[in-house]
Amino acid sequence: QRPEIIVVTGEEKSQVAFEALRGGANDLLRKPFEKEEFQLRVSAVLALRDTYETIEELQLKTRADLIKLSKYFSNDVIDAILEGKISSEPGGEITRATFMMFDLRGSTTIAEKLGPQKFFVFLSELFSDISDLIFSNGGKINKFTGDGFLVTFGLRHYTEADTHHALNCAFKIREHFNLYNEFVSSEQGEPIQFGIGLTTGDVFAGNIGNVHRVEYTILGDAVNLSARLEALTKKAGVDILMDSTTREILGDSVEATKYSGTTIRGKNSKVDIYFPKA
Repeated sequence: QRPEIIVVTGEEKSQVAFEALRGGANDLLRKPFEKEEFQLRVSAVLALRDTYETIEELQLKTRADLIKLSKYFSNDVIDAILEGKISSEPGGEITRATFMMFDLRGSTTIAEKLGPQKFFVFLSELFSDISDLIFSNGGKINKFTGDGFLVTFGLRHYTEADTHHALNCAFKIREHFNLYNEFVSSEQGEPIQFGIGLTTGDVFAGNIGNVHRVEYTILGDAVNLSARLEALTKKAGVDILMDSTTREILGDSVEATKYSGTTIRGKNSKVDIYFPKA
């Protein structure tokens, strides 16, 4: 720890004081001086040191708390809360984003074969790799759904580039599973499968609850549809499906096959759905 320095001098020139303070002194005391003045100067320097140490401790604790929070909330949500853009009271805003609903296929069967401990290790390692792919493509995991999760791209700051990032992320996840099934020895005895639903639209993002507890959540048709499309991938025999809004935004940058118009639970009319090819 650096010592606190008070320079005592009989020199009257201001340059001496400038050089002393510039060189790291905490204070300067000119002779002659009273004992009481010296004691007050020392007390002030020590009090300032204690203040700086307290601030440093608080900064370290804040950084540690933010790391803990980042395990439960995405960084953009944490920043918005701290900046006051997201209130701690019920309420929110209408915002646009691209949504990815990811789900691991056959997790119940895998869990039965591996047992609780091995299944936990398997799921943790797999989700860690997929989470890295999501974050590297600009996605934020909004919530886990047991054996899957909801991911947002561009929530609260959306541009069409976020939709492109979402599809690229889905393709990267596809590549990861192909490599995993080809090279990683597994006790499952069969390839690991997944499903992804991609949608784009306006949703409500904010707090729901009451005076006792609030939860930051996302509500809207686009989120519900992403879950429906993810579930439909199994019936369609594909790994990724996207809605017409997402398809339109992507334009000619991606080749996609239209899945025959189908009725989605909760929708009165048929929905155009597409299967994207890498």
